[in-house]
Amino acid sequence: MAKQRMPQHVADTVLDRADGACEAMIRGVCTGGAEHLHHRMMRSQGGRHTVENLVGVCSTCHRYLHANPAFGYKSRLLIHSWQPVEWPPRYYRGIYTPPEEET
Repeated sequence: MAKQRMPQHVADTVLDRADGACEAMIRGVCTGGAEHLHHRMMRSQGGRHTVENLVGVCSTCHRYLHANPAFGYKSRLLIHSWQPVEWPPRYYRGIYTPPEEET
């Protein structure tokens, strides 16, 4: 199966949202700039090129997410194939927002 190219308008929208800064900003790791487009739901799991599924991240945050999947999934910077792709992730720009308590 051939890889589908990322639509330029999607990449531009994500990079505009990032405004040049890493959208993860993982403390103790981040180098600051949005250098990569990271698929929250990996393409190998059916992730698509959508604005909600992509974050602009620095190269060190990108490596960290893939090397530390437990953090990635807890933060929703990585998403399992059975989870909905919702924006924003729980961990965004260095701030973790826990899920709302269900009553």
